[in-house]
Order: sequence, then structure tokens, then C-alpha cells
Amino acid sequence: KSYTDHHRYTTREVENFILRCGKRDLDAVMTTEKDAVRFPLLQNPDVPVYYLRMEIEILRGHQFYDDLIARLTRPQALVAPEPLYA
Repeated sequence: KSYTDHHRYTTREVENFILRCGKRDLDAVMTTEKDAVRFPLLQNPDVPVYYLRMEIEILRGHQFYDDLIARLTRPQALVAPEPLYA
């Protein structure tokens, strides 16, 4: 079963998923930290759920990355529309 990115899982969806994992005799479920915060908390799940914290480290091109982020986050000046009639 697949879900769209940023899906807000219901308790029932997670319970059903954990139940299916238990039937398949899995030792654990692994997800990303980003998706783990969308999982409702379950009391004593049959299969433990772990998450990975992901980080990024720029090894080369720091200036290009910094310039790109600055351009993307720079507030845009509001430009008044040209009058229709002069």
C-alpha cells in the first residue's frame, strides 16, 4: 500500500500496517524522522517502529548552495501594476 508524500496517517492505517508486519514476522519497521512524526502513537505495538534522522552535509560548492538559498528566500519587491490609461 502506498500513500502520497506528507500523508497524515490515521491510527487505523498504522494499526493495520503494524498488524500486517506482525503477520509477516518482521522484527521492526523503519521510517524517516520526517514521516515518523506523522505516525499516531500506538500503545505496545506488536512490531517496534524506529526512525532515522537524516542530515545533509555540503562537501563542495558551499558558495553556490548559499547563493541559491539566498535567491530562493529573498523577499520579492512588490511592483505596482502599470496604469491601464495614461
